[in-house]
Amino acid sequence: MVRNDGHGLVFILSPPRSGSTLLGAMLANHPQALCPPEPWLLLPLGALRSPDSEIIAAYDHGLAGAAWNDSVPDQLFDQAVRAFALAAYNSWLREAHREVFVDKTPRYYHVLPWLERLFPKAFKVRLLRNPLDVVSSCKQTWNLTIDEIVGDVTSPHSFDTTISFALLSAYFASGTPYQYQLRYEDLVRDPASQIAKLCRFIGLPPVKSLHRYGTNRVLMKAYKDAQMGDKKILEHEEPHTHSINCWEKILTTGEIKQTLFTLGRAVFVRDGYADVLAEAAGRAGLDASEIPEAGRLDQIFDHYRAYSKNRLPSTTGGARTLIERDNLLLRDRLTESEADRAARLVVIQQQGQRIAELEGEVHRWLQEIKQLSTKLTETGQQTATEISALQSERSRLSNELEQQRAAIDAHTQEIQTQRAAFEQEKAGLLTRLDKTRNDLAAAEADRGRLSAEIERYSGELDRARTAFEESQRSNETLTRELQTAHARLDTQARALDSAVTSLEEARARLKEYQLHLLAIEQHWLFRFLKPRGLWPK
Repeated sequence: MVRNDGHGLVFILSPPRSGSTLLGAMLANHPQALCPPEPWLLLPLGALRSPDSEIIAAYDHGLAGAAWNDSVPDQLFDQAVRAFALAAYNSWLREAHREVFVDKTPRYYHVLPWLERLFPKAFKVRLLRNPLDVVSSCKQTWNLTIDEIVGDVTSPHSFDTTISFALLSAYFASGTPYQYQLRYEDLVRDPASQIAKLCRFIGLPPVKSLHRYGTNRVLMKAYKDAQMGDKKILEHEEPHTHSINCWEKILTTGEIKQTLFTLGRAVFVRDGYADVLAEAAGRAGLDASEIPEAGRLDQIFDHYRAYSKNRLPSTTGGARTLIERDNLLLRDRLTESEADRAARLVVIQQQGQRIAELEGEVHRWLQEIKQLSTKLTETGQQTATEISALQSERSRLSNELEQQRAAIDAHTQEIQTQRAAFEQEKAGLLTRLDKTRNDLAAAEADRGRLSAEIERYSGELDRARTAFEESQRSNETLTRELQTAHARLDTQARALDSAVTSLEEARARLKEYQLHLLAIEQHWLFRFLKPRGLWPK
């Protein structure tokens, strides 16, 4: 709910045609915020106390304001308006089951200090936009002339696109904790991030896809059924960048120059659009330094302060009658019309002289055009011959191209056939490769098994060799004993027969042992070589 100090209330402040309806729709898509298209709640009330605000009404608004000033003190007026606004805001919030009210009303720039006084803790969100795009949108949407937009012909619209920039900049220069500034260009380029930052500033919890306001059918129906508000919001479901720099297509060079000299450099530089100023000045054939700092805004401010008085005069002794007021208005308009007619007459005379000069130039151009036409006729005949030759060449090239296409198609078919054969052969090779891998795996297993058997047989052979070596050593011992026996024969004749007999017996045993050893060796060699096919047949 909105409190007396403005807590729970958000004002969107900008000139008309700055994208405030877009920003309001995105905030209205939040489940805790309510933003009707255009409430217009405080502006008519504030205008009752402000002598500078322009109000066009079926009754004498100027006299009504004078009566209020005479009878209602400022403090009482503010209290009454605050109570009325709180009752309206909170009634809308209760009905919609929302917590934060967003007041998006165009032309609040007329009553900025009064809004601050009424609701000091309400959030004030300024939406900035390139001033040239604002002017372009006003021209295109409302079908206004550039003279009315920049104040050469004064109307309430003139202030929307001139002094509004200065008033908003001056107000937001104070930089209070409740002020927030956002660029239209940033909003449409990165809507999700920008709306999330704004929600954090005003205390709304984060909600995804707020920028996709068009998917909220209830919200869009409310905007469609409302009498107020920009109906272009219904054409899209989310922000787009199509309207950035629209001035480049909508404004003529003269209109750009007229706008720059009215607004001045400061409006662009102060709001961060110095680059736009430089580009627009270049398009208008100007240097940015040639544009006055404040433009014609001082003059527009004078028109602004005097406009309401000039339209709704009153006398010291009381209100004029409607007839007297209309007569004064007609007289003022007649005076302005006469001055304007004289000025226009001078312009017409100057334009007449210029037209005469242009007629001479046109006559000269016609002569040149005739000469060019003759040359073009001659050139046309030559060109026709060249075109005929080119067409023949084109036909020949087309035939060659068709032949090449047929050859390419045949070659492509052949490549596809070869590719199919290659794929088939590749599949066969892969199958054979898998079989070879399996055979290799089996061979590796056999090799391991054979290696184990060879190691086992090698051990047995080593043991047999050791036994053979021991038998050789034993034989050597017997030989030494035989020698000893022969020596004894020389000295012991009687023991010769016995020794010979013993020797023969020993030799027999040795031979037996050698044969036994040879049999063992052949047995082991047979067991080792036969399974491998190495044993001789």
